[in-house]
Amino acid sequence: LAGWTILEGDAFAEGRVSNETMFWANGGEPSLTNNRKFNQEGEFFFRGFKSLEGESDTEQKTGSMKSTTFVLDGTGYISFLMGGARQSEIYVALCDAETDEELSKVSNSNYFADPALSENMHRIFWDASEYKGREVYIKIVDNWPDGGFGAVNVDDFITYLSEEDLEALYYSYEEKIENMDELSQVKDAMRTALSKQIIGIPGEVPEIVSIPDN
Repeated sequence: LAGWTILEGDAFAEGRVSNETMFWANGGEPSLTNNRKFNQEGEFFFRGFKSLEGESDTEQKTGSMKSTTFVLDGTGYISFLMGGARQSEIYVALCDAETDEELSKVSNSNYFADPALSENMHRIFWDASEYKGREVYIKIVDNWPDGGFGAVNVDDFITYLSEEDLEALYYSYEEKIENMDELSQVKDAMRTALSKQIIGIPGEVPEIVSIPDN
């Protein structure tokens, strides 16, 4: 968890950093409930569903952690990978570095689809452009104590995107979905999640709906 500070609770811990590539890994042929890919970027990611030694109530854990501070610049878009977190009480917030106010937040509850889009991560494109120029930090919050996919997986936070970066990231991710070795139902769920996000770049990218602040 280099670059992150645990604020409270025990949902976030160094031991939940994972290099696993599969969940529900029971051998045999992949299906919607067997041998599923996390889709992390690189080797390691934060897996809130990872049970620590002797732990039996992982999804009941609550807490929060925050990133280092940064000045939001470029297009004002932030992008990252997110999975799990069926509930709106589990979310990622952009916070003011001076006041700690939650300026904007995004929850995976807007995109979650069990089992097609569950622990597997998909890319979020988060329009925070109204806060450009402010010193901010990212806070990940788990306020859900009752299980039922009550944890979050995250990876690959990108906090500076120029217009060229944003366009390239969007189209490369769109292409990645089409080319990945995945079940058709999973790819459909990822396409749907992407279609729900408004991307402020010119060209063919559809502007459908903004990411809700839940």
